[in-house]
Amino acid sequence: MERPCWKSAWKLRSIAGLLGCLLAWGNVEVWATQFRRLTIEDLARGADAVVQARVMALETTRDSSGRIFTRVEMAVSDLWKGRLGSGVCTVLCGGGTLGETEVRAVGQPEYSIGDEVVVYLVRAEGGNWVTLGMAQGRFGVSREDATGRRWVQNLFWGSAVEAGKSRMAAWPPARPLSLDELKRRTQEVAP
Repeated sequence: MERPCWKSAWKLRSIAGLLGCLLAWGNVEVWATQFRRLTIEDLARGADAVVQARVMALETTRDSSGRIFTRVEMAVSDLWKGRLGSGVCTVLCGGGTLGETEVRAVGQPEYSIGDEVVVYLVRAEGGNWVTLGMAQGRFGVSREDATGRRWVQNLFWGSAVEAGKSRMAAWPPARPLSLDELKRRTQEVAP
């Protein structure tokens, strides 16, 4: 009969002790989200509509099951793909702040009033618009002060541009992506 190695037993006791401490400490949150990176072409092919818009209003509420979600109302300035019933588009996102309760849905896109965005949309069950690929389907639009050139970025694409210089994030490494290039690449594959 073999005895377990003392190192393995020590590791197990250490891990069990650490977990015990974390549980005793209480209110421990563990978050993990895994994304399959979508190319711009994947987003364009998968979207029912692609809009360039400005966020006009946010309304957070509960559904019949008690889940908190936010309605994002956008004024559409340019329709790159698909059809909308009007120049206003409402997108649903999981999470939001309702009274003193805040629910954050990991991976969901975040919108703020006044944001200029490009959003890749799909129709969900019930006919509501949702952002394709979660946060991957939302690009923030910024304007370079010196030239007026417009840039886009999201989790995986583009990087912030300031005063004519690229300000690269540590992760993911990316090159600046212009609004014009995003539109061109989207419309090349989207009828």
